[in-house]
Parts: sequence; C-alpha cells; structure tokens
Amino acid sequence: MDISGVLAQVKPEKEKDVLQALRGMAGVEVHEVLPGGKVVLTIDTDTPDDAHDIAAAIRRLPGVLSTDLAFHYFDGDQDGLIDPALVDAFVENERG
Repeated sequence: MDISGVLAQVKPEKEKDVLQALRGMAGVEVHEVLPGGKVVLTIDTDTPDDAHDIAAAIRRLPGVLSTDLAFHYFDGDQDGLIDPALVDAFVENERG
C-alpha cells in the first residue's frame, strides 16, 4: 500500500477541468478545494512506482501549475524490492 498526500496548485480558470480530470483518475481522491486554486488530494496505489506515475500524470494536466508532496506512507517492501540501505540513508537525510 502506498498513500501520498498532495497539494496541487491549479490555475483558477482551469480549476473545474482539473477537478473533473482528477476525480476521473483511478487511485486519486480529492479531499478539499481551497481558495486560490489549491487542491488537497491523496493518491492511493499498490506500489511507489504506480504513485509516481499518477503524480506525473497530474503534473501534466493542463492548468496544473505545481504539485507538492505533503506526506507519504508506504507499507511493505514489495517482496524485497526496496534496499534497506536506501531506507536508512533516507532516514538519516531527514534527520539532517
């Protein structure tokens, strides 16, 4: 399971079209639309690669100015595909 919380910034004049596209994407749930074209959403997939592909597709939508990852949760290592050394390096980097 891979869940990512994302804040998308969209052009206000394209907001309706972007929201329609987001709501039609498998694994995407729109939670809140804030003033100024900010859209709070989650991406829920089976693998980090799938989440990355969906996030890339969101960034390519006409009217999307940017996306920012607010949080990320990943449960499992997909049958050993994640190198524990990479996880350790990530944790050390986050600690500063």
